[in-house]
Amino acid sequence: MAPPPPQVPPVEPVAEEAAVPPPPEAAVVLKKPFPVIAAIVGAVVLLGVAGGAAWFVLRPKPKQPAPPVTTQAPPSVPAQPQAVVVSPSAEGPTPSEAAPAASQPKKARVAKPEPAPALPPSAPTPDPKAAEVANLQNLARGAYARGSYAEPANSSAITYCKRVLELAPNDAYARTILENSVNGGKYRAQQAIQAKDFAAARQVANSLDRLLPGRNDIAELRRDIEIAEKAEEAAHRPPPAPVPALSFRAYHMHSEKAPADKGQYCLGTLSVLGGRIRFVGQSASDGQAHNLEFACSEAREIKKNARVAAGQGGFHIRTATSNTNFVPEDALPTHVSQLTAACAK
Repeated sequence: MAPPPPQVPPVEPVAEEAAVPPPPEAAVVLKKPFPVIAAIVGAVVLLGVAGGAAWFVLRPKPKQPAPPVTTQAPPSVPAQPQAVVVSPSAEGPTPSEAAPAASQPKKARVAKPEPAPALPPSAPTPDPKAAEVANLQNLARGAYARGSYAEPANSSAITYCKRVLELAPNDAYARTILENSVNGGKYRAQQAIQAKDFAAARQVANSLDRLLPGRNDIAELRRDIEIAEKAEEAAHRPPPAPVPALSFRAYHMHSEKAPADKGQYCLGTLSVLGGRIRFVGQSASDGQAHNLEFACSEAREIKKNARVAAGQGGFHIRTATSNTNFVPEDALPTHVSQLTAACAK
């Protein structure tokens, strides 16, 4: 008989949710290191690539060899080549001598020298007259720049311009310098007038007149100098003495005796000026010439004498402190009334 089959223990049914047990905590931790390592490796690779690219860009590049510098000398006139003269022997070359010559390289053929270049055309000879005009223009410009308008006469701007106009009457430059020089001289004379230096002003005007006689503006300048000089003299001249209202010759009596009666006196001028009566003695019979003066307001009486020198037109001037007798030299009786009227003005 066959043995009985082995007994298989019955298998307990397992629920579906418990079929795959959840991994323990340690298993979860073992799965995390792989992504971290991959990230680190990737970062290292990127850094390596970036460093290589930077090295490639920033690496020192080899210097290119500089091209050879060739210094080219300035062209010079080539020396005239000399022809090579070969004097053949009288008998000519032997075949043995000619053979080596045939095997030698041919010499460079000497070029025939070029003929000498023709001389450049010479500049035309300047016109002597034009050269003289140009020289005189330069001299005139220099004299004008120095302020030598009319002086010194032989080297002044006006003198040089006149010589230019003798050679070229239509030279506008010379005419311009000449007129400017005249204006410069006139300005200098006016400056001298303002400075009261009339001698310097006359000197400039006379120099202009000698170089350019007959010009109206120069003649007017001389008149201006003369007028200014006379005005200056008048300003410094003392004013004229005022004209007295009355003046006549008279005797001043030193006593009660008239001069005609051999009385002592002094002879002088009696006048009325500025409200004052003045007597200035000029000579005297007794050596005593008097100078007398009264204010018209002080004269209490101016009257003809009734007794002293009455026949010679004698009169007296009485003040609060004195009584002075006079006799007109011409013995005219009208002087008393004239004297009174002059004091009344």
